[in-house]
Amino acid sequence: GKTAILPPPPAPIDLSGLIGLFEVKPLLEALLHHTIPVFRAGRGVVMLVKEGGLSPVVARQGQSSPVQESFSTSVCRRALTSGKHVLIPAIDPGAEKDLVELAEGCPAALMALPLSHADAVVGVLYLECDRATPPAFHDRPTLEFLMKHAGHALAAALEHEAIAADAKRWRAHLAEERRIRPLAD
Repeated sequence: GKTAILPPPPAPIDLSGLIGLFEVKPLLEALLHHTIPVFRAGRGVVMLVKEGGLSPVVARQGQSSPVQESFSTSVCRRALTSGKHVLIPAIDPGAEKDLVELAEGCPAALMALPLSHADAVVGVLYLECDRATPPAFHDRPTLEFLMKHAGHALAAALEHEAIAADAKRWRAHLAEERRIRPLAD
């Protein structure tokens, strides 16, 4: 018989590079830097959740995509609304029929992972690879680990940036107040 040559097993996911990053953009760039090679993706994008919808792309790495942007955005939106990962082609038995139909016309293998913290999705990690390069889709516990821990790191960075912005506004307010306060006699 014939022997199939299988791709090597996926490398383990190491998120230690996210520790101590409290600015959103560097954190997301590090997340892409650590996940693109592990999943053998050619392209990665991260979008934030803003007012219940997806923000424009916050971080991007990799080559240009054969997938239409509207398609990748709809896959990310699905991950956001379901709170579950979306894999195309689907590796889960019993994947929804519409997801199987979506995969038929897709020129790439892709995944959209909701990044969650405290039961809320704070961002979506989208990874895509050419059909010629088999993706390294991981098992469900690994994907859940990534979604949870990257979500926690992102939530911390978002909170840090909100606190820094509040402090900056407060300092500006105090400076303005000092400037217009009349001098005492």
